[in-house]
Amino acid sequence: MRHAPRSPALAYGRRHLAKRLGSRRRSARWLAGSPLLPSIVGVSMLVCAAVPSGVLACHNIIAITVDELARRVTQAEKRLTEGDTVGAVQTLRFALGISRGGEHGEYALADDPRSPGVARVRARGERLLAVAVVRRDGLIDRPRLRAGWVPDGVRAANFAWAERILGSARRDTPDAPVAIARHAEALARIPGRSAEALTALGELDRRDLVPDAWGYAVLARLADTRHDVAARDRAVRQCTTLGGAHADAVCPSFESMR
Repeated sequence: MRHAPRSPALAYGRRHLAKRLGSRRRSARWLAGSPLLPSIVGVSMLVCAAVPSGVLACHNIIAITVDELARRVTQAEKRLTEGDTVGAVQTLRFALGISRGGEHGEYALADDPRSPGVARVRARGERLLAVAVVRRDGLIDRPRLRAGWVPDGVRAANFAWAERILGSARRDTPDAPVAIARHAEALARIPGRSAEALTALGELDRRDLVPDAWGYAVLARLADTRHDVAARDRAVRQCTTLGGAHADAVCPSFESMR
């Protein structure tokens, strides 16, 4: 029988899966010592099969690799860009839950949750969750990772948390337009800090560096609160252009649009 090369991630996955399988099926303890979980036991019992999508199927346990986690987080980012915040949160609930070493139904993490690769994916997922909090007007139950109604006090705490997460990302890459724009989105939701958001986005706009439709959507709302109709309408037009097919889900509209 041919076996794949050993790797730390696979070793962790073997130990983790063997532990779970052992509690369900004590006769399967021998799995932990195999170089790669065997493909076939006897004639008819399928135990484990590696597949290209980055999952490892063992009985009713599907182990998720770091590459598969990264793919899920990228999917969540795409949904956020398109304005599908509910879908993004659903995807992040899966990815973040698994990346923390937990389980999600029949899925479990194949890699060590303390590994640098998993930590990077988890940090990226948390930044996207912070963006989702901002774009859903704070209406996310963060402990349960679910979109939906929360009390006003929780909304305020969500905004404060999102600002900390996105502010930290901005400090890590202070010259990155995306990091600046995402932090500005959060600042715009914090009482007394909308002027900071307007300054940051206004500077990006002057340099033609606003990264996407979302940045212009926030800029338009901020301009509207200041009754700057010309700046507001210009930001909406820019938002619509960059938003393309998803402009209706991203860009604001105002009754007094010129």
